[in-house]
Amino acid sequence: MSAARFHLSLRVADLRASVRFYEAVLGCARTADEGDWCNLDLGGHQLTLHQARGERASLAEQHLDHYGLILAHSDWDALLARLEAAGIPFRLPPKDEGDRSKFVLADPDGIGLEFKTG
Repeated sequence: MSAARFHLSLRVADLRASVRFYEAVLGCARTADEGDWCNLDLGGHQLTLHQARGERASLAEQHLDHYGLILAHSDWDALLARLEAAGIPFRLPPKDEGDRSKFVLADPDGIGLEFKTG
């Protein structure tokens, strides 16, 4: 596997306050802003912050807390083939959209692992 970048995705209570902290205090650059979520460059790695919706996460929000890697497409293809051959279930099935492909699975403790290209 070639050098991969780390990806971490978290729900936060106040998205704008969190983004200000990461930008102003830690010096992170914002790389995407979709209103209810933002991507930040954290030392060459991707940090995604999502605005939490209420005290308890809905089933639709549970996928937001996860971590993973951003891979070269050839490495993503190889990992996907290995997982499919092993019969590993996916939390989010593979979506191969060329330069923005991804899938999510869970470790034995239910922690989400996302592997994507880009």
